[in-house]
Amino acid sequence: MKKILFLLFLCLISCSDKKNNFSKNKEPDSLSVYFSLANLDTLQYEKRLEYAEKAYDLIKNQENDSMHRVYLFRVANRYYNMRNFEDYKKITRLTLEKSEKGKDTFSTAKALSYMGDYYSKNYAKTDSAFIYYYKSLQFYKKLKNLEQLGINYKNLARIQIIKNDFLAAESSAILALKLINEDQSSIY
Repeated sequence: MKKILFLLFLCLISCSDKKNNFSKNKEPDSLSVYFSLANLDTLQYEKRLEYAEKAYDLIKNQENDSMHRVYLFRVANRYYNMRNFEDYKKITRLTLEKSEKGKDTFSTAKALSYMGDYYSKNYAKTDSAFIYYYKSLQFYKKLKNLEQLGINYKNLARIQIIKNDFLAAESSAILALKLINEDQSSIY
């Protein structure tokens, strides 16, 4: 009987200790909650903005590793979804700098593409969008990422249409379709 009580006592102590250890590291849980809340269209804009800022505050001083850049992209996405394009641009520029510093080819390509997205929203700055998409293409070519190459060529085609460069737009659109089709073929 004493052995059973002793084992029960040890079990209770070990369970309560695990609970305490789990609650010490709230940051990842809080971060995912902030990201989710910042993406909820049912919340008021100010609340969503507050949650995006809280998420950024949690990650801004982290070490510049691949997860840090993933989190920065997620913050940028929240700003984009809220149509807060200036903060989107600010976070994307920061992500681009950190990606280049970390020699992260994929994140650099993605950040360049995000900058293209930012400038493509402003028809007066489509030249800048074109340059960013083109730079992004060069990195995706090195990575042989067919899906992203196709998406970037589609974005280039859209800009070329705006600029009335229909021949180049057609060429870019055909390349986009070809790459996306090749990517789909490799999946099956």
